[in-house]
This record gives sequence, C-alpha cells and structure tokens, in this order.
Amino acid sequence: MPRIRIRNAHLEYLQSKTIPCLCQYCGVSFCTNRTRFKHNVGTYCSRACGFAGRKAQSRQRNRQRFWDKVQRCTHEPWCPYCCWPWAGVLEKNGYARFHLTKKERRGAHRLAWELFNGRIIPDYLHACHWCHTPACCNPFHVYPATQAENLAHSRRDGRMTQWDAIVPCDGRLLV
Repeated sequence: MPRIRIRNAHLEYLQSKTIPCLCQYCGVSFCTNRTRFKHNVGTYCSRACGFAGRKAQSRQRNRQRFWDKVQRCTHEPWCPYCCWPWAGVLEKNGYARFHLTKKERRGAHRLAWELFNGRIIPDYLHACHWCHTPACCNPFHVYPATQAENLAHSRRDGRMTQWDAIVPCDGRLLV
C-alpha cells in the first residue's frame, strides 16, 4: 500500500510541474514541464515535429534573407517587365550565388524561379534568362531549359556564333 501512495504523490508532483501546450508545427495538444517551456525547448510534441518545425523556420529565414538581397522595382510588387538585380556579391562571370547553408550554394536566379513557382528545377536543366542579364533575379525572366535549348536561344538572339557553340567537355558541335 505505501508504494501506491508514493506513486500517486510522484504523479501529483509531476502534474503540478507540467503545463499544457500546443505543438508549434502540427498543432497537437501536449504537456511539457515548466523548465522546458521556460527555455523554449518544449514547444514541439515530438522530436520529429521539432526537426520539421526548425527546418520550416530555417526555410522561412532563408526565403526572407534571399528576397532582401534582390532589388525589386518600385512601381509594382511582382513586375514581369523590369530586371531585378542581385544586391549581394556577384561571381566573376556575373552570376549571383546564394548560400543556403555553409556548404550549399545555389544560383540566385535559379532559386528565385524555384521560390516563386514552388517547384525545384531538376539538375539536368539549367535556369536560363530571357533578358540575358546574369545578375537578374526576376522569376518572370528565368525559365528552365536544357543546355542545347539555351545555346539555340543564344544563337537565335545573335549573342553566339556557330563556333562558340562547341561544348568543351566532349568536343561536339551543338548546331
């Protein structure tokens, strides 16, 4: 009999220290202790929700950080006509790179198209510009295409001669 009293007393002690919460990621109701809640640790109902919630917050921070580095035109929020130059550092070839993490870098124009359209461009496709401005991050000016389509587009616009179309990796002429 004394063991049951000890267990009940222990449960009462634990219940007095816990507070009801809502998971920040999935919205499920759960209980956490005051110390975890005070230190903002007990805001997720499980490790899986904690991982997914922190990843979603990181994505949101990266999205905000990205659009803060793009100079949009002032006359219309999502203007399809003007180029939106990258305000960050440009590489030697004139293209912008955005650091998602310390190790992962992406082309800024490619990331602009992906964020705007909600889809990822497959690795075998390039993010090409209609405006021919490497630093432009306007998603209306970017389209996914193969290397051959991009070269044909460049030749059609007179930015490349037939002899510039030699692909250095295998030496074939793309005409």
